[in-house]
Amino acid sequence: MKKEFENQGIKELKEMKKVQEIKTLANNDNLEVLELNELLKLPAREQEFYVQKIRSLTEDFLKKERISQSALGKAIGKRDGSALSSFRKGEYKGKNLELAHDLELYIKNYLVKKQIKGKVTTEQAETGSVFASKDKKMAELVIDIAVDEKEMGIVYGSPGTGKSVIASEYTKSHPNAILIEATLHTTAKTLLGILSEKLRLQKSSNLDENVRLIAKELFKRDAVLLIDEGEHLPIKALEDLRRIQDFSSVPVILFGTQILMKNLLGKNGELAQLSSRIGSRYEMRGLDEAECQSFFGEHIFTFTKGNFRKSAKLKKRVAKLALHGGDPRDRESVMEAAKMMFL
Repeated sequence: MKKEFENQGIKELKEMKKVQEIKTLANNDNLEVLELNELLKLPAREQEFYVQKIRSLTEDFLKKERISQSALGKAIGKRDGSALSSFRKGEYKGKNLELAHDLELYIKNYLVKKQIKGKVTTEQAETGSVFASKDKKMAELVIDIAVDEKEMGIVYGSPGTGKSVIASEYTKSHPNAILIEATLHTTAKTLLGILSEKLRLQKSSNLDENVRLIAKELFKRDAVLLIDEGEHLPIKALEDLRRIQDFSSVPVILFGTQILMKNLLGKNGELAQLSSRIGSRYEMRGLDEAECQSFFGEHIFTFTKGNFRKSAKLKKRVAKLALHGGDPRDRESVMEAAKMMFL
């Protein structure tokens, strides 16, 4: 028994040490990354020092995170891996400063997302942003299939069923994921501009050229593209996504309401080429009574009918009411809190 206790203690110390090392690495330079054009203005000696620093950072990262050189190379757009191998040995004949900058951006972004993934905050617990409902499991299955098969997937449903939370949580825990949140004003040109900015590509006034440049860059990377509020995308934007996926084989997952499904089908089936690319889909149904009670407490389902967003908000209202003398377990208190909302 004593030995088991000692072994457990040693294991916990090792884990604590590793976490501390990762935090130290992630906090390097306060996670600030200079723009490439700023690095190019530095004296040659400082540029050389920067490249050496990133080379060391890369070695530590690969060792501690147990990520293969090939996987890291794909993530930064160096698909064959030979460039990264030469860089690590100090024998790279290409643009060392640019490659070092790409590596620093990716590594620090990876570590930030990893810290967020492992950090379940009090606010998350209160709002239910971490949950394991059937909807979440099925939505993640759609994502996994799209990633494995390098195809398109769609997760759709009524407002408030948790689609955006799932997309956000996936992005936080997968450094290679690119999340774009569409709005009523997102045109095809806007979408391509956002993608170019996230991929750090030079924007072109020629939209066709933009589509091809984006596809070419995504092909180099081990990326996953998630589009939230997809019902706001016009037909041209959806068609551009189809062509980008055709050219690059990047997994694309669309999140939206039932309107998105209608848009993908088209009024007269004119978007058959687009809808035929959807390899899997899932309609979010909301929480059942047992899930709602497990995640948010008693009596919530009676008023929200399993709507995820409304349930999370009602739980917070009940908690606020409890500060003024209400009992959060009491149906009357939940009813009073429900009267404060549009349900």
